[in-house]
This record gives sequence, C-alpha cells and structure tokens, in this order.
Amino acid sequence: MELVQDNSIIIPDKSQVDTSYGPFYSSQDTYDEINVGPESTLTGSYTFAGVQSEKITINRGCNIAGFGVFSRGFCRDIEIHEDTNITGPYSFQYCSHVNRVKFHENCRILANHAFSGCGIRELDFGRGIKVFGTGTFYQCENIEHLVIPDNAFFDSIYTFAKCKNLKSVRCGNNVVFYGHNMFTYCENLEAVYFGDNGSIYGEENFNGCPNLRIIEHGANFLNEDKTLRIFEKPYKRVQFEEIPEGAECSIRMEPFDKSSTVLQTICGHYFNEECLCEWLVDKTTCPLCRKKLKRE
Repeated sequence: MELVQDNSIIIPDKSQVDTSYGPFYSSQDTYDEINVGPESTLTGSYTFAGVQSEKITINRGCNIAGFGVFSRGFCRDIEIHEDTNITGPYSFQYCSHVNRVKFHENCRILANHAFSGCGIRELDFGRGIKVFGTGTFYQCENIEHLVIPDNAFFDSIYTFAKCKNLKSVRCGNNVVFYGHNMFTYCENLEAVYFGDNGSIYGEENFNGCPNLRIIEHGANFLNEDKTLRIFEKPYKRVQFEEIPEGAECSIRMEPFDKSSTVLQTICGHYFNEECLCEWLVDKTTCPLCRKKLKRE
C-alpha cells in the first residue's frame, strides 16, 4: 500500500496497519502531515517512531494499539478526533517538539505512558475524555494550565506527575478522579478548581505540591483524598452573573455589584471576599447560618 501522497503520509479509511518498524521508522525525510483515516487500526510497534512531520491527525473512531507507534516523533501538532481509542503503550512518548495536543469528544486513553515526556504546551481535552493507566502525561514539563472538561473520567496513577511547571488545574462539572499520585511532585502547582459534582478518590494525589494554596469547588463535591483535604477551602469564588438577583453580603449588608469579588460558602451563602476572609480569621462558622466551615 502506497502511503505517501503530496509529501504527506496518508493512511486510508478503515485500514489495518500491522507493520512494526518498517520503512518510516526513524526516517530522515520530512513530511507535512501523517493523516490516519477514520476507523483505522494501527497494531504495529514503532511504525512511525521518529518521523518528522508538522502534524499528526488521527481521525474519528481509530484505534492506536501498537507499542510506541508515533513515539520520538518531531511533530508540532497532534489532533485526535472523536471516539478514538489509544491502547498501545508509549504511543506518543518523547515527542519532545509537540506544542499542542487536541482531543475531540469521547476519546479514551488506555495506554501506559502514552504521552509521557512530551513537550506539550497546550493540552486540549474534549468532553467525556476517559484516561486509564500509568503515567499518561508523566513529566510533560511545559504544561502550565490544565483545563479538564465536563464528564471527564480518570482512573489512573501518576497521570500528571512531575509536570513541574503546571500552575493550575480547572475542572468542569461531573469530573471524577480515581487513583493515586496523579499530580504528585507538580512542585509549582498553586490552584485546583472543581466544578459541580466533582469527585476525587485515592491517596497522595497531591503529594509533593508545596505551593498548592487554593482549592475551590462547586456543589456536591466528594473528596476522599487526605492530601487534598488539608488545603480545601469551604467556599468558592463566583461570577456576578451567578449571584441571585437582590442578594447582598450578609456581613456588610450591601448588595453586590459587578466590581464585587464574591464568595459562596459550602452552605450556599454569599459574601464579599474581604468580609468573609476577615470573619474566618478568628471564627469557624458561617456568619449567616452558623454551619461549621473550618476546623478550630
């Protein structure tokens, strides 16, 4: 099967590629793109390892099942379309030049160290991403801000461990984390934000994160990780548009405006940030309903 067309490697729709190593392995040629057609399956090992291409596109419904299929590549951009499964270990490991990895909806990664050691700066997850395995994005040191969309599910260990420049993690609604050491030794991590109905299970997920100071979450947050509970705050910051009409700070007794920095407590009450933080310096309960907000 002839795969090179117009200086790109084109894998036709519904192809089965089982070649290990082969003619493209560590090729010195430079290609514009590697494009894998929809519903194709790649089971060979290191088939395109070390290949130089500007972009890798994995189209809808593919299965990347071989060992290290695209590892050590020199691509800048990886785009993975909806309903794709990555099941082969080390699939993109050590793609040190890649700037962006974009996943579309409902992709699944079930491969150990699939992207570990990559140079990723922009990691864009689609809704419903599911990640299983060990060290999926281990030591991706260029990621600074991580956004995890609604309905994401992680059942993994060391998932983002040693992403040493990671500063913030912002989760959408209905995000679930199972596992342990998922963010361990992210030494510059400062803030983690959970949306509504978030859950985190396991142990030591934030061990070795000495700069973690901000934990905010929405309603119905379930936290079973002691390393996170140490930092958890009993309130979250909300936008002006989220505040009920006519609501006012129950300490200052003044209505909010668009310049207000507003906090909502876990019991559902709204306060100016300055007022609530000053209150909690020497008190442990909600100023309005007296629900316990922090340990003495």
